[in-house]
This record gives sequence, structure tokens and C-alpha cells, in this order.
Amino acid sequence: MGRRKRIGLITISPERDYQRRIIKGILKQCQKYDYDVFMFSSMVQHSLFFKDYLQGELNIYNLINFDLLDAVIITPVPMTDDHDYTLVNSILKKVQTECKKPVISIDLGFGDYETVYTDDFSAFYSIAHHLITVHDCKDFAVLTGMKDYYGSITRLNGVKAALEACNLPFDENKVYYGDFWFDSGEKLAERYISGELELPDAVVCASDHMAIGLVNRLIENGIKVPQDVIVTGYGAERDASLNNPPITSFYPEYQQTGELAVKRIHSILTGNKSENEKIDFKKNLCFGATCGCKEDVNYTRERFKTSEMNFNHDFHDETVWKGVDMGILNESYLFERLTASHTTSECFKNIYESKYLLRPFESLFLCMNQNWIDSDSDLKEGFTEKMHLLIYADNLNDKHGIENHSFLDKENEVLFDTKDMLPPEQYIPPCDEAVLTSFVSVHFNDIPLGYAVVRNKCSENFVPGAVCRNYMRYVNNSIEMIRARNRIVYLSEHDTMTGLYNRLGMENAFRELAGGIEKSQKMLAIVIDMDGLKLMNDTYGHAAGDAGIKKIAASVQKISEKHEICVRGGGDEFYLLGIGDYTDEKVKARIEKFNKLLEASESEDDIKVGASSGYCILPFTEETDFNEALDRADIQMYLQKRSKKDRR
Repeated sequence: MGRRKRIGLITISPERDYQRRIIKGILKQCQKYDYDVFMFSSMVQHSLFFKDYLQGELNIYNLINFDLLDAVIITPVPMTDDHDYTLVNSILKKVQTECKKPVISIDLGFGDYETVYTDDFSAFYSIAHHLITVHDCKDFAVLTGMKDYYGSITRLNGVKAALEACNLPFDENKVYYGDFWFDSGEKLAERYISGELELPDAVVCASDHMAIGLVNRLIENGIKVPQDVIVTGYGAERDASLNNPPITSFYPEYQQTGELAVKRIHSILTGNKSENEKIDFKKNLCFGATCGCKEDVNYTRERFKTSEMNFNHDFHDETVWKGVDMGILNESYLFERLTASHTTSECFKNIYESKYLLRPFESLFLCMNQNWIDSDSDLKEGFTEKMHLLIYADNLNDKHGIENHSFLDKENEVLFDTKDMLPPEQYIPPCDEAVLTSFVSVHFNDIPLGYAVVRNKCSENFVPGAVCRNYMRYVNNSIEMIRARNRIVYLSEHDTMTGLYNRLGMENAFRELAGGIEKSQKMLAIVIDMDGLKLMNDTYGHAAGDAGIKKIAASVQKISEKHEICVRGGGDEFYLLGIGDYTDEKVKARIEKFNKLLEASESEDDIKVGASSGYCILPFTEETDFNEALDRADIQMYLQKRSKKDRR
């Protein structure tokens, strides 16, 4: 049996009402067709003021490999906050360049690709018809969106059609244009308050946020709603239901639009046409307190019930864990636990053990750039060619601790090609139904570090929201703190010029090395001292002396073996320490190799770099002191150096 078809969904800030409803429609229809959904989304709005953080979020779109998808759906409307089309245009360019699969856009034209639209016309016809037939409104004003926006036109035309059907005139001079946000309603309110405009019977607003701005500003200035003027919104947004007074609104059929997009893709992929369900738009009216109808308290209660902001829970009720909310996240003190981690392993252990906060999930992964820990290798955008799987979990795995992530053991680390997007198949538990796979950026501000993958059954109807967004903020910050801590430790333990251990680093590294070695081994110490560093500095300058030191350091590293410790002891002195099965013959061969490497490097700048060396091999026991081995090797090095001087 082959894999399911994969529908790529490119969206943004999925916790917002518009996107959430669209996505739920997509999931519902994909469940019917048994299609998997791959969602690529910034978790924050495109208008976020913190541009560095936004850039890190937007990096997730660089992950998309269209070759692994069968079709693509994009929601460009929420990507154009503040009328900024930069993001939409960059994604359009990427799609046009890289994607050879069917593409469907929702509610806004996207290049030459097919677009499906929400039936705003019927919605606004129903709103206006209700105001005419129930509230006897005859004088209408319409506050719509931008003049050139399709949704603005269709919403306005719906109102006009309702008036025409009822033989009422429509005054084009009472059409006002805004941008769907609060300030558009506030500006119109000021014109009514100042007396510039006469109040109509009703103002039909093309969005809830414009209605909120209009209503609140009118009430602040003594104009009563709905007694003096009726105001309606559109969207049934959380903000509208929780406003005081709640806004009479309309629940758009965004879910049906998401279903329609999948149906169109299904038709393209299979050649089979799908019938669209007929909708009774009268049932979509949401009665607040701004039109004069009896307020539907369930309109508000339902938004509280579905809110992610609850703070008191019955933890004996297992359904609590089917969808963690912000209250549970806040009370977990996850941020404090993660940022208190002292080591990399402790940090990722805590991240792993906090996975319950992303429930419900089928499986989840934390995939990091191959060199994520090294801040000197940070990327500006995109990801490394291979990803490092640090954490993986499935919903049946309740194990905790370090045995459940692979980054601790370099010999068994799990790497996979970034173009595959998902880890190897053996880490992905099979699922007998369609799955939503959400890809979320892992970053610190604008520095990309990797991405997280959360997989849910489409039937769960679960869309990542505020909990996921804030959970990832905590993870991002804790990872950056570990990176910074590791950087500080690295700088304290390494020589900045050569990258070799300094004396402090040598002691810590040897202690760690000795702790995992069988006691039947031998300890090796090689001491190397550069010849004539002062003469080189005096003759050629300190830059030449520094170059000579770097050549010796590089040569020491080239003759070192795995788990051996390379050290710059200070100035022109270098050490190599190791524990293993050493013999005089093998060590002498390595020193000879070191000398040849130095000789080979002379041709690069014709400046001769020489060094004297000595070594010592001692039986390794718990009482063995590496300083004793270094002292003995140092004596041998000194004898060689004196021999060179005597020959000269």
C-alpha cells in the first residue's frame, strides 16, 4: 500500500479565527478523502512588531519541498496584514519556481493560480435582509474594506441585492471604505459624532473589528447602540462575542471554503467532481446586543468554552488532556524549568518531559540544524542540508529521560536529509487515518536553529494555537540559553587563537575521558614546543609567529585520534593527552608524521616552522596523574630541544 496523498497547506498564525475555520474545513474534507495534510505556518502574524522574531518564524517556508507534496493550498489573506504583500509575493515566487503541483488559493488571487472564495455575498444578503424584515431598517450605510479587494466588493453587493429585493433604494454616498481593522470603525464614528454625517438606521460593517471600533467609540460619546443606530459585524470573532456590548455578527462559512479547496484539488487529482452542500445562511446570524434582537448568551458562552485561556481545571477529567490550554501551560512553569537547565542534556530532557503540553498528538519531533549548538555557524535563513533528530515521541510512549533522545550519543546520532522534511520512517508510528503534520520553526529571534513537527489525526479537528505558539517560545529561549552557556564554557576552556583546549579545558576534558575508560589501558602524554618563536617574531613580525603557532596546532590535531585531547598549554607549548592501547613504535610514528606535516607547511609562505617534542607512556590507574606524564614528556622535549641547539 502506497502512502496517502499529501496536501501542502501554507498559512500563517493558525490560532486566529479565520485560519482556524479554514483549516478545520480542510481537515474534515481530507479525512473523507484519506489525504494527509502538511501544514507550514509561522505561528505569529505578519504584522508582528518584533521583526527579528517574525523573520525567524517565516523561515519555516524555506523548508517546503514541493516534490513531496501532491497539491498545495495557500491562505494569502492573513498574510497581507497592513496591506503588506511582501510575504505573499515571496511565497508566490517560490511556488512559481519550485512547484509543479496543483495550487489552490483561498479568498485572494495568487498569481495565475485558481482561487476559491467564501460566499460573502449570501452572508451579507442575509444580514441586510434580517435588518430590513425584522428591524424595519430602510436607511443603510456600509463600512466595507479596501476598494480593490474582492471581499469588499462582494460584501457590499450582498447588501445592495437585499435592498433591491425589498424595493428599497441604496445610497452610494453611504458606502465607506476601510481596512477591516478597529481604526476604520473609529474614524467613521468620529464623523457621526462631529455631525458631519447623519446617523442611518443601520451600519453594516464588513468585519467585526471595524464594528467594534465603531460601536465602542459611538457609545463613549453618548450615542446609543442599537437604540440610536444598529451596527452589525462579520466574522463572529472572539473579540466580537466578548465585547461589551457583544457585536451582532455572522458566522462565515470559512469551513466550507476549506472543504471546497480540497474538493477542487480532489477533482484535479482524480477527475471526479464533488457536489457542494447548500447552506441555510439564516442560521449563521449571531445575535449580540447591537441590532435589537434578544441576545443569544450561548454566542458568548461558547467562545469562553472554546477559549485557550482557562485557568481552573478538573484534572480528574481525562478530556482535559485532549487539548491543553494556556492555563495549564502557564501553571506548568515550563519556562522556569527549561531556563534553569544547566546542561544540554538536562534542557532537552525537560523539553521531552514537557511534551504533554502539546497534546493531543500522534507523534512529535524536534529537528535541529546539524551544527545548531555552534553560534559561529549560525545561518541567516534556511536550514542545514541535514537535520539532527534530537527528540522524538509518540502518544503511546510515556517514557521520560535521556534514553528517549539521540543527541547525547554521537555514535548513534540520527541525521536525515532536510529535503525529506520528516525523520526516517522507523521513527514515524503508522496511523490508520489521515494525519495533519504541522511544521513549526525553532529559532532565536532571526537565527534559524531547526524546526518542530507535530502530528495529529485529522479527525481530532485540532489546530495548533496559542499553546503551541507560546510553548515554542519557551523552547526557543531555553535552547538559546543553553547555546550561550555552552559558548561561555567553550571560551573559558579553549584557546581563542587555535581552538585547542587551554589548561582548564584540559583538566575538565581529561576528567571526563578518564571516567569512562577501562583501567587496563595506558596513558599517553606528548609535549610539543615551538622552536624559535621569539626569533620569528623579531624577524618576521608577530603575525608570522601567530601563523606558526596555528600551523603547529593544526598539525597536532591531524595526528590526534578520536577521544584524545589537544591542548595549547600556553605561549608556544602544546600537549596531546590520551588513554588507550599505546606503544612506543606507534607514538614515534605519529611524531614523525607531525614533523612531516610541519615541513610540508613551509612551502605555503617559505617561513620555516620547527618544533621539539617528547612523549611519555604510563600505565593508567585511578592514581595516575596526567601532570606526571606531562612532566616526563616535557623532560624528553627539553632534551631534544637542547640537542638541536648543540648541533647548531
